[in-house]
Amino acid sequence: MKSIVRRNNCCSSVLSSILLPGLFGKSLKIKPSSTALPTLSRKLETIPYSSPNSKFYSIHHHNNSSNQQNTITQLSEMASQEHITEKNYENALKILDSLISRKAPPHDANAHELSLEITKSYCDKIGLDHSKLQMIHVAGTKGKGSTCAFCEYILKKQGLKTGLFTSPHLVDIRERIRIDGGLVSKETFTNAFWYCYDRLTQETTSEQTFPMTTYFRLMVLVSLKAFIDEKVDVAIIEVGIGGKYDATNIIDPVVCGISSIGYDHMDLLGETITEISAQKAGIMKKDVPCITCPQKEEALASFIKTSEQTHAPLYMCPSIEDYERILNEKGSINKLEIGLKGEHQRWNAALAIALCKTFLERTNRSVSVSLSTIEENNILTKFNQCLKGEVCEPISQTPLTLANSNYETTTHKEELKNFLPFHLSETFIEGLKSTRWPGRCQIVNFPGLDFYIDGAHTDESLDLCRRWFVQCIDKNDQAPQEFEDISYISSDNEENSSLTFQRRIDAQNSESSKDHKKVLVFNYTGVRDPRKLLASLTTSKEYFDYVIFCPTDSQKNSLVNKSTGMSKAESEKLNNLKKLWIELTGDESKVSIFNSINQVLDFVWDMKSQQVSVLVTGSLYLIGDFSRKLHKIHRNNHKN
Repeated sequence: MKSIVRRNNCCSSVLSSILLPGLFGKSLKIKPSSTALPTLSRKLETIPYSSPNSKFYSIHHHNNSSNQQNTITQLSEMASQEHITEKNYENALKILDSLISRKAPPHDANAHELSLEITKSYCDKIGLDHSKLQMIHVAGTKGKGSTCAFCEYILKKQGLKTGLFTSPHLVDIRERIRIDGGLVSKETFTNAFWYCYDRLTQETTSEQTFPMTTYFRLMVLVSLKAFIDEKVDVAIIEVGIGGKYDATNIIDPVVCGISSIGYDHMDLLGETITEISAQKAGIMKKDVPCITCPQKEEALASFIKTSEQTHAPLYMCPSIEDYERILNEKGSINKLEIGLKGEHQRWNAALAIALCKTFLERTNRSVSVSLSTIEENNILTKFNQCLKGEVCEPISQTPLTLANSNYETTTHKEELKNFLPFHLSETFIEGLKSTRWPGRCQIVNFPGLDFYIDGAHTDESLDLCRRWFVQCIDKNDQAPQEFEDISYISSDNEENSSLTFQRRIDAQNSESSKDHKKVLVFNYTGVRDPRKLLASLTTSKEYFDYVIFCPTDSQKNSLVNKSTGMSKAESEKLNNLKKLWIELTGDESKVSIFNSINQVLDFVWDMKSQQVSVLVTGSLYLIGDFSRKLHKIHRNNHKN
């Protein structure tokens, strides 16, 4: 069965042959839960979603009954051509595939507000009581996914059954929903999907209507249902885009966190750090602790303003060095080993420690480790009471042993609360050490050929990625991150079957250069400034022997289809990247455009050099495609 997605300038023309009556053939009905809802049928609905490779938006435009009727007619005709009767995993993917669109979102604040009302009403309609879950909610521009991963591993080591919802996925949609550290089973995913789908498409007696669901919102509902079914002890929820109007913001978390803020999705969240930060701070809830890390001054001011408006206590987390200082004083450890490499991951780890500590305290699961003095232990007891929301005496002074260096250096001591560092238990230490997060600071080793894969896609995160790569090469750090045992959806077995270990060894043993060759492979997606992205990498322009721009294989508007060639728009984008690199560096000798990832792999595989290091970054599409192919190559070679 072949999926077809048509796109033109009309918002309501996103069609697919994989459609079912009900969800796609009419608007669903809901009970009004807001005074704004009666005007819903005339609003544009903008809901964040992520395709396997995307963080774009799905839009459904319902201007009038005539427009709506035409859409229903078109969808009904296509639905009659293809009938899906079996409620299985494959058909669930096809339905999700039909919801994906890459239309540009409207700038309509009312539509954003209505999106949360719709999501809440969907929960009511399908009977999804997510209050059963104890949750951690994390927003941010950079590092929110890594922070969630650290939380997952720490709490798993604590003995809790964990659930983790993140986006986007790199290869397999089940990466978005993890249970106890692994991908959700196909059975659990399938049952949760059809539970939600069946109830969303049921007839109701209410006269109120609203647009059909979107990809991201449906995935949020499916994840919550899966977590309830699996009876997880903690559900860690990563925000999709922004926070305030994100579909995940219907939850009532035990604690929330905000990682580092930077410029991204500016067409949606605002042009300034203040505007972007206000959207991120929208996840704050009354009496729910919110923990953040050192931020730009404008971001911190925005957080403080929202904290005061919502009556959410705002804490500044300690640095990882503060925890190391305490461990060192106790003679336990000098430096914590962090499973995710790169200095910036230490910032994310520090935020995760504070989030996990708060969650454990507020759910009465904490296991404290005594410190050296009675004074220290008494102060930490008072601090724990504050975290729980109990009435507690203010902590006027803390000993130097419990100093929070991030708090001490802020200019907002009056407005922020001081999160005290504590002696980490073995569960925290082992959780940090064992954390894995595919596609983020990941190293994949082949004979004399190492791939450094990182999903950085903003100018600031690309600068951090560049530093990580340079540091790894300079320190000869090639420790690999193991592949997860995933049967990736792929048809690449044949086209990549010639990329064997022996072929690479032969290239090494030929009359090869002793030089260490370094290759940059780059692409980007979305509404971003390519000049700023490349500028972050050209700081190390002399470092790279080759710079390659290439298209992705994944079809950006489909879960199940792969691209069969480079489009004119993609070709123009890659040529523009080449032009910009030459402008920024003044060197055109190193830069090339390749027509496919397979051509890149062939090129580096046969490179006559003892050691080749390839940095792949800039786009999660690109990262996902490389991960899928390298996983296949690695697995096939080990089979042989």
